[in-house]
Amino acid sequence: MKVSAYLKRLGIDEAAIKKISTRYRKRFARADRGGVPAGVEVQEPLLVSKVPKAVRLGKTNPWTRVEPPFRGWSWSYSWSGSGFEGWDDERHSFGRDDESHSFQTRVQNSVSLKNDWYSHGDDDWGYGKYNTERGFWFKTGRGGPIEAYVEAEVRYSDHLIRLHDRSGSSDSDTTQNQYITMRIGGDRSLCRVSYFYRYGYAFGEWNASFWPQGERTWAHLISQQGYPPGIWVFVWVGLRNCSSCWADDVWSWSYVGGSWRIRSVTIR
Repeated sequence: MKVSAYLKRLGIDEAAIKKISTRYRKRFARADRGGVPAGVEVQEPLLVSKVPKAVRLGKTNPWTRVEPPFRGWSWSYSWSGSGFEGWDDERHSFGRDDESHSFQTRVQNSVSLKNDWYSHGDDDWGYGKYNTERGFWFKTGRGGPIEAYVEAEVRYSDHLIRLHDRSGSSDSDTTQNQYITMRIGGDRSLCRVSYFYRYGYAFGEWNASFWPQGERTWAHLISQQGYPPGIWVFVWVGLRNCSSCWADDVWSWSYVGGSWRIRSVTIR
């Protein structure tokens, strides 16, 4: 109310300012794909009843079933932003096996992404994504896209958004996504396992956990491109966390964390 009265004394139309700001936030919303590559269709988790019986029973014709320990481990992080006067982020990833902590037997995909965005301008935006993966060699048995059913068990999947009104006519949009992924080179497919957002707020704190510990789910993932028969490819499966924010005079603290055990990958 103090800000509105001050703007009114100056002869400034607060509604006109918000209208300009809304135009920029809509432009950012169109550009923000939530960590999904262009042209990729995001899948949803499957109920066990929707998984083919042959896959659930571990049959190996024409499927190949791969279980821990996996052959490799990988992580990557990227971010971009504009306008924020301050930016701070923390990223943590690790692999863990119930019986061994050696690198070769790491099977737990665990990743957390925390972003602090300090907005003191009118149209600031930021975006970050973090991947952690386990990998294995696979020999294609047929030509065409590679198809996989990933069985995963959740340890935790948490979301937290904290906002603080700094000054002025404040507003913000914060979005978080978590995916189970499959990647072959630069060819990535995704299954969204959680999504959390707060739009149009300048102050408050919210948290959510959508998966109870120990629950299992299946991700049905298909490569975006085809591969010749009888060749060896290295397949990565894992977790992607993404967080994005548009802000007008708001400090946004965004945390998305997850730990998923890859129990098996059934692939052809």
